[in-house]
Amino acid sequence: MKNLSNKISSFAVSLILGAIIIAFVLTGYQGFQSNTGEVGSVDGTPITSQEFNRRLNQELARFSQFNKGKSLTQKQIRDFRIRERVMDGLVKQKMFLNYATKLHFSAGKLAIKEEIKDLPYFQTNEKFDVNKYKLLLRNNRVSPKEFEEQIIDQIKTQKLAQLLDSVTVSQAQILEMLKYEKSELKVSYAQFAKEDMVKNLPVSKSELSKFVNDKTNEEMLKSLYKTYEATAKAKKEKVVSFNKKKEELAREHLQRLNRDELTKFNNELAEQIKSAMKNGKTSKLKSLGKKYNLDVETKHSLNLNKLAIKSVDLSQDKVLELVKAKDTKNL
Repeated sequence: MKNLSNKISSFAVSLILGAIIIAFVLTGYQGFQSNTGEVGSVDGTPITSQEFNRRLNQELARFSQFNKGKSLTQKQIRDFRIRERVMDGLVKQKMFLNYATKLHFSAGKLAIKEEIKDLPYFQTNEKFDVNKYKLLLRNNRVSPKEFEEQIIDQIKTQKLAQLLDSVTVSQAQILEMLKYEKSELKVSYAQFAKEDMVKNLPVSKSELSKFVNDKTNEEMLKSLYKTYEATAKAKKEKVVSFNKKKEELAREHLQRLNRDELTKFNNELAEQIKSAMKNGKTSKLKSLGKKYNLDVETKHSLNLNKLAIKSVDLSQDKVLELVKAKDTKNL
């Protein structure tokens, strides 16, 4: 893990040092002409031709130093794949900056000011020289606003580098994550909406008859009928007359009122489901599903990297605990 951390840190530092700071020592160097436009983009973030040309000029100047100050020929530029190296560096820089932006890293005015003041090529006798600052920017055809934006990017990448450098994950944890990334389980599940179970609550004939024959309930039953009628018409279903539908509406109403019985029924049904799963009785599970119209599946593929069944999120800790203990009967 230490090697991984070092690689991340090196990657971050190389981007910070190689991607942001303008090589002011290149003042007056004649390279490729800048122009407006884009040469590419990374996740919607453009790489401008100005950025590309500036970086290319920096890279050409660096290589010329190893060539006794002589400018590289076009053949040498092709052979050394300098343009490709520049584009690759810019792509990596944009990816890094995009990630920093997604994490909402930013830079305040004071931080930008302090960062600029600390840059050695803007200093005279180890103190910030505003005249040198303006002169170097002007000679490199960079406005103060553009340079400040580059400094903001530098600060953002520094923050991200610090974050990545502080992340410590053990080798065992990495192997564990890789192990589960593509792993799947075959699980059984049963799902039901508690309110849908009211239809299973018993209503005696005497209780139903008493409610229907009570004239004080007539208006309420008519109101329930209107709701039923509107729903049936919306679904383009056949509408049953009020007299034929009255008893059914009364039964449903009485079932909905019986909250204690509904809670008791749901608890007992949940226990039956758990018992069937614990004992590996898939036939019992299917039987319960058919009897009560439950959403049941006995061989559902569950990805350990996406612990959810339809709209229900599962507890990662609980699932992994069961997997490690091989207690798959509870799944």
